[in-house]
Amino acid sequence: MRTHHKLSGLLACALAIAGCASHPPEIELPPLPRVATSVALDGVWYRQGQPTHPVAYRQPGPLVSEGRVYHADRPDRVIAFDAASGRELWRQDLHGDDGVPAHINSRLGAGVDVVYAGTQQGIVYAFGAADGELLWKSRLSSEVAAPPVSNGRLVVARSNDGRIYGLDAGSGSPRWIQEAVVPPLSLQGASRAHIADDRVYVGLDNGRLLAIAADSGEVLWETAIGIPEGRSEFERLVDLDADPVHDGSALYVASYQARIASVSAISGRIHWSRDLSSHQGLRFDGARLYVSTDDAQILALDPDNGAILWRQDGLSGREITAPVLHGDMVAVADFRGYMHFLSPEDGRFVGRLRLSEAPITADPVSDGARVYVVDAVGAIQAMQLSGIVPEVP
Repeated sequence: MRTHHKLSGLLACALAIAGCASHPPEIELPPLPRVATSVALDGVWYRQGQPTHPVAYRQPGPLVSEGRVYHADRPDRVIAFDAASGRELWRQDLHGDDGVPAHINSRLGAGVDVVYAGTQQGIVYAFGAADGELLWKSRLSSEVAAPPVSNGRLVVARSNDGRIYGLDAGSGSPRWIQEAVVPPLSLQGASRAHIADDRVYVGLDNGRLLAIAADSGEVLWETAIGIPEGRSEFERLVDLDADPVHDGSALYVASYQARIASVSAISGRIHWSRDLSSHQGLRFDGARLYVSTDDAQILALDPDNGAILWRQDGLSGREITAPVLHGDMVAVADFRGYMHFLSPEDGRFVGRLRLSEAPITADPVSDGARVYVVDAVGAIQAMQLSGIVPEVP
């Protein structure tokens, strides 16, 4: 019997991703390109984190929903803040049935007036979004691998052993379970499922994308995005760890060491694909598809045919996050605590700020008014864009 192992994000980078390895402070990186302008971000609020993890711990990013920010500032606690002021609204300490503190190991998830947390102990917790009241908790077969998602009727949660759970949103009891084949080795974590039009779309560690009927759990179609190649298990990693992007008729998905593809949401047929490796993520603004690749490039693709519209390769070796769309810019953060702002038109750098002395490995989040950033020791800050000004020589 073969055992399934999950590589931590930084270990996976060190062993399997050229150009995405973690860099000790003494290693010199290539100089950053000069920027002729500067982005003015006003700090709106800041909350210190709980430095209970080594730097290699990949802190889950914030969840922003309905005017609130939800944050796991330590492995066993969820805190809710008012998005505009940073005022703490509630906090919940998570414990298992045995009273041992829980360990949140993925991003938080949101539903209709509900926040979800999944733990290493295999428990999904559902909290009232307004007051943090524990509504229910449901035990899965192994640790929760991805943020739970919900459409108000169904909660979809994934466990590390390949099972996909459709849970009743009111009680947490299972309505259906699907089992997926898992490879013997995969990257740490998993992509967030997406629920739309009574279908659940799930990207798997074996490089395949599933469409599942939300009411019954029946698999409607299955498409191979990443095809394992090579002799070693490292070479055969093709995880779909980036969250799928859905624009109504198409899904955009990215796989590690394989390709990015546009897939029909109805049939699963691949419209186009391009050989690019990404486990960070994609963003879509209606005109361009933005992707952070595993060798720290940022690209804009034409959503109709996958053509590369521009490429920015000035962040070599910096282990960047997924892009975030904020104002009229595209931004990524990096392992040295910087945030880089790019023009969506041509990819040129328009600004750069150092936000933290600690690494930023969690994806920044924007709600349109503010951008929220969490660093590796759990500190969270909210910032508001006030303009772009010429850099003083």
